[in-house]
Amino acid sequence: MLGTKGILMVLFGAGVGWGAQQPAWPPDPSFREVQVETRVEDYARRLRTLYRTAESLAELGDFEEALRYYDEALHLQRRHRDRRGMSLTLMAIGDTYLFHMGKPESALEVYARALQIKREIKDRKGEPDVLHQMACAYYVLGRNDEAERLYRQVLDLARTVKNRRAEGNALNGLGNCALARGQAQEALAWYERALPVRKKAKDERGVANTTYNIGRAHMALGQVEQAIESFRRALALRRELLDVRAEAETLFDLARASARANRFDEAVRHFREAAELARRTRRPRLEVMALYGAGAIELNRERAESAIALLRQALERMRGPSGEEFRRERRLVLTSLGSAYFLAGKYGEAASAYSEGVRAAHADGDRFLLAELLFGLGQVQAAQASYRHALACYFQAQRLVPEAASPLARAIEQRLRELREHVGEEQFTALAAHARSHLVSLLRELTGVDVW
Repeated sequence: MLGTKGILMVLFGAGVGWGAQQPAWPPDPSFREVQVETRVEDYARRLRTLYRTAESLAELGDFEEALRYYDEALHLQRRHRDRRGMSLTLMAIGDTYLFHMGKPESALEVYARALQIKREIKDRKGEPDVLHQMACAYYVLGRNDEAERLYRQVLDLARTVKNRRAEGNALNGLGNCALARGQAQEALAWYERALPVRKKAKDERGVANTTYNIGRAHMALGQVEQAIESFRRALALRRELLDVRAEAETLFDLARASARANRFDEAVRHFREAAELARRTRRPRLEVMALYGAGAIELNRERAESAIALLRQALERMRGPSGEEFRRERRLVLTSLGSAYFLAGKYGEAASAYSEGVRAAHADGDRFLLAELLFGLGQVQAAQASYRHALACYFQAQRLVPEAASPLARAIEQRLRELREHVGEEQFTALAAHARSHLVSLLRELTGVDVW
């Protein structure tokens, strides 16, 4: 990246120094004023370029490079003693950490510096904006009490200094806190208070966000049709704003709501659209979950090949250096993928998917999902007449699900009865005795896991 000196050399040529063309002496009296004005214009132009470049890089997902440009802008502002500008750049850096990079702790450190400057320069009207972003960071960290305390502080201060945009932000944030506590009706009330405030402030992005949040509250209340209506309105607003990242999350929740309303074709379409936008905006977790959502619906509709294609895409997105970030998602996808292969009669592929899922769930201590995976693997073994292995899977799954009334426990009992009827009582008893006495070795043969 070229520094300021390098850019000037490109613009003016390496052989032309600042003193190459000296003004006539004595200079015109207005010369100094023109010189100052030119410096101000150059500074503003350079700052705009740095900001636009940083924003473009962030849109492309190159966040580290975006931060470098913001940092260069910060140094430029420091040289020009533009402290108000520094506070705004620090806000942009904090937002990059928080909303793009998922680093709320780093964002909080930067916001604290911005807040200090706001207070030093007595920017009372801008102070609630920084406090709001700090509250957002606490909310993302799951520190709901601290977030709510700050949102209330923002609300009081915003009303005092007549910062209507910050007031709308605070009302919306308090709704988020209420929703996180499971108080959906209270959250809806906060959102409905925030919406007209944000409209009066002409905060278009804020209006879109609150409309989306109203949909989330309706979903939590089980009001699916109202949720769908709100998500559709939010989607239209976010498309007008060309906010592709937000559009992806809106499509994802619209897909979930559509599935709840049994509109499965719509749900699959929205999940696919969400996955594509998430890929474009480099949101891998959202992409994976959207592909998984579409695949799970297709599996439930017994469209095995479509489900396999979607779930394999999801699994592929989790491969590579960042695969460890998707431990839970990977287990979920492998469970459904094994079921899809089983439905398609592809028993070898089903066994591989289930076994990989077992290893992952065992390593992470996810007992319930491990039981589900073992149950699925047991079905595959039974379908291939490998009854000892099937029984070992069923018996170990039973150990992990002690609640006899649970759906999974009942399903295991059903498979055991079916197997008993299929092979007869005498053979079943002999197979069961062998499976119990050799359970660890049988499971090791299937999954590669040594300790049970």
